[in-house]
Amino acid sequence: SNFGLALSNTCRRLGIVCGDFQHGVAGLRNQNYKILYDIDFYSYSYIPSTFYLWHGTDSRFLKHMDAEMVSCIFVDNPDFVTSHLASDKANKIRAMASMSNTVLLISLGNEWLPKLISDSFPLLASDDAFWIIRPHPRKPLQKSLSAKLTNCDNVIVDDHPSPVLAISCCNVHLSESSSLLLETKDLDILNIV
Repeated sequence: SNFGLALSNTCRRLGIVCGDFQHGVAGLRNQNYKILYDIDFYSYSYIPSTFYLWHGTDSRFLKHMDAEMVSCIFVDNPDFVTSHLASDKANKIRAMASMSNTVLLISLGNEWLPKLISDSFPLLASDDAFWIIRPHPRKPLQKSLSAKLTNCDNVIVDDHPSPVLAISCCNVHLSESSSLLLETKDLDILNIV
């Protein structure tokens, strides 16, 4: 994003370490990372100085970069992911998902999908499927919609920053635009865009 480029540039000029922590699929299949594959030396000031990536991530987009300018640190399961997987909410999601043949993950990004959920709430509430709603980390659900969903037995809002649990439980993924489309595709989960 333009904001990210400006932030990285400002941090580098001021001598502040700026990092990118992987929160979705990283690598050449993701446009946000693919553009880095062809970056030239003069553009380094516009990208973070450190990339924190999950172990096993395709890091070829960084291999050609000057190690003095950009570093890559591989990390294992961060504590915040591990603690979420052991939480009461995670246990509830797993239990509810195990009782349903269809577990739909809806990852929200833009504006029309929350409206669709709100408009089709009677259908969601009466459906035999189990619905996991994941708001975008920077776009929390409206309070009125969140309250409606909280009172529905077959719908749960998973607003944890890590999507690991939701992805591991679903067999259908619905999104308008999310890097989760790449992750669920890799796991042979049906995507509806």
